[in-house]
Amino acid sequence: MDSNSRQFINHLSKHLTKTVNGVIGVFTYIDEKRSRFYLPQRQKNQKLQFQKIFGKDAISHKAGSKKFLYSPLSFSQTNLSIVEKFVSSAEEMLDLKESDQVFDLYCGYGLFSLSVADKIRNVTGIELSGDSIRDAQKNAERMHNANCRFIEGDIDEEGLERIFSSHPKITKVILDPPRNGTKPGVIEIIAAKEIERVLHIFCNIELMPAELERWNSGGYKIARAIPFDMFPGTGEVEMMVALEPTSVSTQES
Repeated sequence: MDSNSRQFINHLSKHLTKTVNGVIGVFTYIDEKRSRFYLPQRQKNQKLQFQKIFGKDAISHKAGSKKFLYSPLSFSQTNLSIVEKFVSSAEEMLDLKESDQVFDLYCGYGLFSLSVADKIRNVTGIELSGDSIRDAQKNAERMHNANCRFIEGDIDEEGLERIFSSHPKITKVILDPPRNGTKPGVIEIIAAKEIERVLHIFCNIELMPAELERWNSGGYKIARAIPFDMFPGTGEVEMMVALEPTSVSTQES
């Protein structure tokens, strides 16, 4: 970020706010890897070159009656116009009960965790990004959801085994991993705990055959699947898949 770059970015910021309605903030993000995607998955403790140029520090949106605030560094769904339907479909596919204890893996700023919190006993969200966890905790405080807990940590075989061993009564799991999918052992650890129902969300459907085969090997089958046009104008589709133990009768997809 030399002086020429800063001068150009400031000029661009002024042009955007003058000519485009609805711009509430402008930030710079330097992606040294030149990834195709915004905020590709980071390593633990990795810092980003990120700076606010103009406006507000947080983005906001509503899902049902709940208003969420989060920073541009937190993972978010790309198509906010269908987020409310996305969340309501997740609730339906999880078949939630008041006694449920839910784990929300890759929880981001708490979208799913806080949307289901009022309907269940408790929910624990886990996320590698400290920025996202802090946003989730602040959202829980604003919504007065005392039954939510958010943990910063990597979602891998060792970490999940340690966490699951101290939470033996988990009944439902939400799994919304990044485009490169789950790490080795993650699906297998969840399946070994004989969770009543798992909601696995795929933003990269090319990974579905391999990951669903891992679920099948662990004794799980598809109960229901719904596609979402999360990336309008592209050939990409996001899939929401509900899985349950093979001993349970399957619903229509």
